[in-house]
Amino acid sequence: QLPPPGTYLSYCSLSNILVRNNDPEIFRALVTRIYNDYRSRGYDYFLCGLAAQDPLHRAFEGFKAKRTILGKHYLVSFDPHPNPPTQDQIYYLEVARI
Repeated sequence: QLPPPGTYLSYCSLSNILVRNNDPEIFRALVTRIYNDYRSRGYDYFLCGLAAQDPLHRAFEGFKAKRTILGKHYLVSFDPHPNPPTQDQIYYLEVARI
């Protein structure tokens, strides 16, 4: 829900996510804690960007306000032979870049 015109949208973003063994249960515990802490401080929502193949997606199963927004991430390089990630590799995104 958006705030009234002329007021602030209070949110935070999760970035630089690092979880041992990419364990969704550990990440879910962290996300739940962040959700509870920031909700009690008056934040309206938080953002988290994950690559489509990241197993951490499962941490958000069951959250009623979850939204999935698809975007594209482009690799630009001055190197004539850049080494982009393959489809099997997990790469990490800053949600504000999508």
